[in-house]
Amino acid sequence: MIEKAPDLKLIQNISPNWWVAFSPGYTKVVATVESLKSLSKKVNIRDVVVMKVLPAMLAYVPTVE
Repeated sequence: MIEKAPDLKLIQNISPNWWVAFSPGYTKVVATVESLKSLSKKVNIRDVVVMKVLPAMLAYVPTVE
């Protein structure tokens, strides 16, 4: 199954290496924190889409298997 990619404008002001919780469908940012442990205290991980904000100089290419 191919997932919709998040709108990167939603995370442009978030510090690199922080964790972000998106609502399902990537429509809004629910929470941002420095550690995954902190994120699990703020939101139910099963109800959100979680990703780490990568530094701008790092390239990321998702793969489909």
